[in-house]
Amino acid sequence: MDSEARRRRANGTLFVLDHDFRIAVGNSEVTPGLDRLPETLERTVRALTQSWGDAPTATCEEVAFASPSLTVRVFPLHGRNAECIGVYLEPYQRRPTLVERADMLRLTPSEYEYLRLGLEGLSEVQIASKLAVPKEQILRNMREIQEKLGVKTFGQALAKLAGHSEASAAAPS
Repeated sequence: MDSEARRRRANGTLFVLDHDFRIAVGNSEVTPGLDRLPETLERTVRALTQSWGDAPTATCEEVAFASPSLTVRVFPLHGRNAECIGVYLEPYQRRPTLVERADMLRLTPSEYEYLRLGLEGLSEVQIASKLAVPKEQILRNMREIQEKLGVKTFGQALAKLAGHSEASAAAPS
């Protein structure tokens, strides 16, 4: 898990609900004296778990946006004595688009286009063919992009544009 994901997880709140949708375990600072989630959230959780049927598997996870600023993740928990529902609330944080990331990385439109085509799965040779430019020009431009982004490979440049953690996109020392 990258540092951004860890930070988002740390900002969220976890609740465990029993089979009657009552709070079995929760953050008492968030819900002091409450034994149920607020009505809107409970409706969201009920709707998300409705498709699970009688035997939810550990791989069931449903996500919804209860409001423009709140993400709700719901997943089954298997306790010693009963089946429970895990509810994780976290602030919604929109990820930058590829174009916004390209701007943040100070890529030119042609550099962005090379990487965008790479994210579509095209190799450097296929990119050259699609853009009708010599393969050598694409390879030279790719080396310049890699240098500009501080990475050693085309794959690392793609990862950086896609917004993966700096640790996974950075070149090994």
